[in-house]
Amino acid sequence: QVYLGVFTCDAELAQVEQLSTIPQGAYIIDIDKSSPLAKTILKNGDVITKINDKEIKSTLDLRTAIYALNQGEKVEITFHNGQNLEKTEIIV
Repeated sequence: QVYLGVFTCDAELAQVEQLSTIPQGAYIIDIDKSSPLAKTILKNGDVITKINDKEIKSTLDLRTAIYALNQGEKVEITFHNGQNLEKTEIIV
């Protein structure tokens, strides 16, 4: 099973709590320091909006996309950092 090491909540909830202005996606609460994501430019407060070509509108969408990945696969993550839409790649 693939492990990204990211703890998230729905971006909609983060928006209600005034933590983010992004209405859809998976809001990053924390990143495990020993995980593949810890080696990327992603940080707490970013909102994941896409995994490869799959739209991420919620934490459930993120889980579903992660479960579809294979060990050793190259993954493109699209995310919003509060100001810009950015992309990063990892091998899971």
